[in-house]
Amino acid sequence: RDDPLPTDALSLRAIAAQLEEENYQVLAIEPDDRRYEVEVLDADGQLWEMELDPRTGKVLDREREDREDRRERSGSYDRKGDRDDHGGRGEGDRRGDRDDRGERRGERSERGEGRPGSQGPRSAGMPASEILAEMEALGYEVVAIERERGVYDLEMRDANSFEVEACLDVDTGEVLR
Repeated sequence: RDDPLPTDALSLRAIAAQLEEENYQVLAIEPDDRRYEVEVLDADGQLWEMELDPRTGKVLDREREDREDRRERSGSYDRKGDRDDHGGRGEGDRRGDRDDRGERRGERSERGEGRPGSQGPRSAGMPASEILAEMEALGYEVVAIERERGVYDLEMRDANSFEVEACLDVDTGEVLR
C-alpha cells in the first residue's frame, strides 16, 4: 500500500458500523493512499465504490459500479456458480435464467434478494461490523476485509504484529481457514 493511514484513523469496525447504520451492506474495506476504499451495496442492491476520510468516515468520493466490474476485478464470481476461479463456467449456467444483475432467478443472492420471503441486504449473513468485533475480541487488528462468494476474507495482525489471513463463513462467522 502506498501511504499509511493516519495514526488517529477510525478502525475498520467503526467504519463498517457507520456504513451499516446508513443501511449499506459492507462488501470490502481496505486502506489505500491514506484513505479507506470501500465497496458497499445500498438498500436497493446497487453496488457502490467509495473513498472515505479515515479520521471521520466522511465520503470523499463515490461511484456506482455494476456487479460485472467487481467480478472482473476479483477474477471470480459469486457463490452461485457463474464462473469459477479458473475462468470456467460453473454448474447450471443458463443465461436465460438470470436476472439483469447476472443472478439466477429465484435463488438467494449475497444480498438476500430473489427468493420469496427474503429480507434484502441486511438478512444476508452477519454484518461486517460483527465479524470485525469478533476478531478484535480475539486480539487481532483487522487491516482489510472483503466479502465474496459466501465468505469474509480478512487480513489481520496478531498481538506480535505478525500478518494473519482468515476466511470466515458469512452466515455463521465460523473460521474456515
